Amino acid sequence: MSLINIPEKVELPECANNVITNITEKPTQTIGTIINDILFMASHKLSFHADKIRLQQQLALEQFKKEIEIKIDQIPEANLSEPNIQLIGTAIDDSQYCLEHEELREMFANLIAASLNTTKSSKATPLLSMIIKRLTPFDTLILSTFSNCGTRPICQYNATNDKDSVTMQTNVYLEGISQANIYDIEKRAIAISVLEALGLVKINYLDHLTSKGLYEPFSLIKAYNDYAIRAKKIGVDRKIDVNKGYVELTPTGKQFMDICMPGQT
Repeated sequence: MSLINIPEKVELPECANNVITNITEKPTQTIGTIINDILFMASHKLSFHADKIRLQQQLALEQFKKEIEIKIDQIPEANLSEPNIQLIGTAIDDSQYCLEHEELREMFANLIAASLNTTKSSKATPLLSMIIKRLTPFDTLILSTFSNCGTRPICQYNATNDKDSVTMQTNVYLEGISQANIYDIEKRAIAISVLEALGLVKINYLDHLTSKGLYEPFSLIKAYNDYAIRAKKIGVDRKIDVNKGYVELTPTGKQFMDICMPGQT
């Protein structure tokens, strides 16, 4: 079951509704005006209680505006399309608590720009905005490791003996690192689980990749020995078995990276 519920209606203040009316009634207006209107919507959705937070958010909002302007300016004029108000309204609403994170801010800017590009607009959907707001910067770092290859090795650490097997850690994912302790493994496992819950990746332990040496690093890291010590506490005869599997991008994951993380594909 999907964890993402798209609201039937995005509630916007009256000032934002006026902006939307202006955008839809003036399809020939300049891109600069469109950007100003978009950011006008954003500024009226944001509310802060401390001056320091307000200043930080204002700086992030100005950077957001610059990033959108740069990305839209790179679209060939022949490819510019009318704004998708549903997507822009959703993206502005979803971005309000994410703008201070550079990685997430750039994803929202990419999504908004893609919605104005006829070569990408069909893939730029409100669903992607809902996904971005549920990610952390660390989640996006893990997702970026799928660039250039949509399938990666993954494993489970099981404490086994002649009678049975006990799972010590699932979703052990090492792409991008050469060493890891238990904390690193657990943090990465959570990120992989989040990506799976959001429909960006699919995990399979019923099969595995066959490239030679691909799974050797899983038994060479520090965490492997740490889990082996934990396994001995369950039973002195237990050893760590590496249950091989793989994790791959789903069609939604590929769509997300193509639109929101184009520099990673």
